Amino acid sequence: MAATDTGAAASAPLRWGLRLIGIAGIVLLAVWLYWLTGPTDIDKDTKRYVDWTIGAGFASGLVYLLGLAALILGLVALYALLARGAERGLALGGLVLGVVGTSLLLAMFGTLTMGSVAVAIAYRDGNTGVVPAMHNLSGGEFPAVLNFVFFAAALLCLLSAVAYGMAIWRAGAFPKWTAIVFGLGFVLIAASIPFTAYPGGILLAVAGFGLAHAFDHQPAGRLARTAEGSMA
Repeated sequence: MAATDTGAAASAPLRWGLRLIGIAGIVLLAVWLYWLTGPTDIDKDTKRYVDWTIGAGFASGLVYLLGLAALILGLVALYALLARGAERGLALGGLVLGVVGTSLLLAMFGTLTMGSVAVAIAYRDGNTGVVPAMHNLSGGEFPAVLNFVFFAAALLCLLSAVAYGMAIWRAGAFPKWTAIVFGLGFVLIAASIPFTAYPGGILLAVAGFGLAHAFDHQPAGRLARTAEGSMA
């Protein structure tokens, strides 16, 4: 009984880590959908764009950053579960590539969020010459360097998704469909394009909660051994 209780206690962080993948998918999807309601024509409705950027745009940007941070924690938990088996190398590769790729996205979206607010405040204070910078930060006219960083982040996340997907598929501890759904969801959300982010968020949510559900329903002895070994 004590061993079972110890295994259950040790498994709790991992279980919540897997759920964080699902939560991240929901949060990121919700923010992308909310951004649909924001102003899109900066030149025709500049005041509304400025007010939205300083208020709701800034808040939603912070929520998006929290979603990406939750995804990183989920990747760590997934690695901790997969690292005990023969898939350790694949899982480690997925972890490193995924954390670096997602961290690049965190840095970029953080820069865009904070930069957009700074430029909007400057415009509100009378500096109308910052309108071109608004266009550059709004997502439609990124400078080449930002496009390169987004491409690099998406590529790293793609490689991470392949590595994690193969590790999940081979592990035998999770349904094989979770490997496919997780991989697709991670890649689509990392692409950071509205019409890939929508299905990406849904797939990531399904994968995260599917992985957590499968983990919950492993045989008790196996669950305890996996959790204790991963937390050691």
